[in-house]
Amino acid sequence: MKINEDDKLQGLFHNMKLDSPSIDFENRLMKQIHIEAEKAERRNTIKTILFIFLGLGTMIGFVGGIFWWFQLSLDMDIKSMTNINFRKIDFDPIVVSITFVSFLLLVSDTLIRHRFWERKRHKD
Repeated sequence: MKINEDDKLQGLFHNMKLDSPSIDFENRLMKQIHIEAEKAERRNTIKTILFIFLGLGTMIGFVGGIFWWFQLSLDMDIKSMTNINFRKIDFDPIVVSITFVSFLLLVSDTLIRHRFWERKRHKD
């Protein structure tokens, strides 16, 4: 009886094609790979933001340390500032509005292209 069961199992394994995995297995594997890649991308983004803030903090701390070490002050004499003549700056509303609209179009185009790229990447 045991030999008969072994023959049935052996026959089942011979009928299976082991040279290529099933499509469901490939889909699950690719989804897992995409999930891991997104996690790594998020980690890299967080690290980049953290390092930017640390770099800015280090620069500000370095300048503050120099001011503290040499006992410098940021106080300015008000009387010396009265001698400074500031020019009147005129803004043309048309130029400002065109610049603002151009900036908004650039930002929206970038966001839309990024969204399409993400959708395309997730569909593939």
